[in-house]
Amino acid sequence: MYFRKIAGFLLLLTGTGCTACAQENKYVQSFRQLTGRSCTDRTCADSMFRLLYILSYEEEAITDSLSRRFTAYAAQFKQHPYLMAKASLMGAYTNCYIRNDLPAAFKDATAAIRFFEKEPAGKDLCFAYQLLSYVYQSTNNFKLAHETNLKALKIARQLDIPVLIANSYNDLGIDYNQEKKYDKAKQVFLNTVTLLEPSGDTATLAQAYLNVATACRNLEEYDSAFYYNEKGLKLAEQINHRSYIAYAYNDIGSFYVFRKQYALAVPYLEKAKAIREALNEPNELFWTYIFMGDSYTGMHQHSLGKQFYHKAIQLAASKENTPQLYEACLRLSAMYAGMHQFDSAYIYNNRYSLLKDSVMQAKKDLAADIFIASYELGEKEQQIQLLDEEMKNSRMKLQQQRLLLIFSLFIALVLLAVILLARKLKKQQFGRLLLEKQLTEESAKRVAEENLRKEKERIAGDLHDNVGSQLSFIIHSLDGINQDNAEKRAVITQNITRSVRSVIRNLRETIWLISDSNTRLQDFSDKLKVFVRDLFRLSDIKIDFTENIQEDTELNSLLSLNLYRICQEILTNAFKHSQAQNVRINLSFDKHTLSIKITDDGIGCRLANTHPEGYGLRNIHKRAQESDITVACTSAIEGGTEYVVSITINS
Repeated sequence: MYFRKIAGFLLLLTGTGCTACAQENKYVQSFRQLTGRSCTDRTCADSMFRLLYILSYEEEAITDSLSRRFTAYAAQFKQHPYLMAKASLMGAYTNCYIRNDLPAAFKDATAAIRFFEKEPAGKDLCFAYQLLSYVYQSTNNFKLAHETNLKALKIARQLDIPVLIANSYNDLGIDYNQEKKYDKAKQVFLNTVTLLEPSGDTATLAQAYLNVATACRNLEEYDSAFYYNEKGLKLAEQINHRSYIAYAYNDIGSFYVFRKQYALAVPYLEKAKAIREALNEPNELFWTYIFMGDSYTGMHQHSLGKQFYHKAIQLAASKENTPQLYEACLRLSAMYAGMHQFDSAYIYNNRYSLLKDSVMQAKKDLAADIFIASYELGEKEQQIQLLDEEMKNSRMKLQQQRLLLIFSLFIALVLLAVILLARKLKKQQFGRLLLEKQLTEESAKRVAEENLRKEKERIAGDLHDNVGSQLSFIIHSLDGINQDNAEKRAVITQNITRSVRSVIRNLRETIWLISDSNTRLQDFSDKLKVFVRDLFRLSDIKIDFTENIQEDTELNSLLSLNLYRICQEILTNAFKHSQAQNVRINLSFDKHTLSIKITDDGIGCRLANTHPEGYGLRNIHKRAQESDITVACTSAIEGGTEYVVSITINS
């Protein structure tokens, strides 16, 4: 276990320590005042970020709520990109350390990086890279994590800010620890200590000492571990940093546990438990309970050991922390096996295996998704660099052509003065041709840019319709993941895994739909049936899908794509918001008219009145306009909603 929050960055931003966090109501009130008067300049954006960052050290739940409000607030002022970038930076921070939502953290961190890279390298860009490295570390992409940490370290060195440099060293040490390169981790943490000792930053130096102690423990260098832990504890006590004090006590207890000196471990773990329970630090308190369970089990006081293991399980379950949950199950299984209660040992070992397999598979899938997104991001950056180089070469060639033209004209005027009039006419003709060529090139460039813009918008719509609907299904399915019935839980886990993989498969399907020339209407209908079946598979909503195709025909790729995405959006909205019991889909084609009617018996306009038109509905209208599709919607409160999607198809 290492400190993961970027301690010391708070001091850098505010000039005050965490003791100021006790005035949390003051910070909440200040944040609301800023948003209440529609404050949008850079000073306000920095103030909002600083207030939430300070608050996060004491009230994570309030910080989470206000961070979401910060994001929504910034979205109202898209003409202020700096405000949006600071909201993305705060979103990445809370998604990393409070919500544990790694895909959202990746999205927010990269959004912040794209903005701050355009400005002179500063603290915000360094912080964004450090957050991105955390995402890579958490998905076992150690190579990308290492590369991103080096970028952050480079900026920190340019700024010559010891705290930021120390944080980058700290992240590098954690990279090495995750790869079990404990010698390298220890050396990097010692470099951090060397850097911080002259700085006078007591809090961050205490953190560095404690990280060195943990690295020494992993190397089984217990004397060194005790030495550095004692130094960190003294510094933490000087500034009365209770969280660091509890960490030090917990680590001393863990050292004794690893050396099987259980009686010596318990007093230190009791001290850590008292502080962490008072501070409400559930993630850290879990490990204190685990080590106390190990201690009492090692002393053959199994009833007390079992008591603390169950406390750890309850704590992990309340926070839906699956990795901690299977760790506690493993400890309980080992304890029961040592007591020769093999039935109980088997139950907890089986639960441990199921939980760990689900976490590992989800982690692999998430790592693959983030790796693909990182590759695409890097590929886009490379394309931009190539385009810049091409533009530079074009400008150089144009300058050379101009110089050659001027020189030629000068020579012509000197040598051919006698035919000035003829030369003048030729020059005018050449000028007209050059102008026509430039106008043609500019027109082609504008057309290409417009096509590129439309393509980007189309791809954005595809990603929202396709991937968004799949992820909504996954989130809905997650409600049943904690069922006590192991078989049901296994089925749900399998369905979630299948759906995550389906996201990648659907991305390929989007590419296929865009590139394919034509699609048969019957194939289109079958594809829509498959989508409806998968979407409502785990729902209690009854589905009635009918079709009446009197004559098969072919749809061009753009039309089939837009029809499919419009139907996807309507059905996904019915699945998420309608609260319907029945959904009916009727697809009919008679001569030249294709009609798709989607009807539900849900709550109708009541939901629509509370949720203004979002990106999905705007995308429906945009796609309809693009392919001359007619979309009509009728709805009544408690009377359900009906969509009629129709188009005239000419042979």
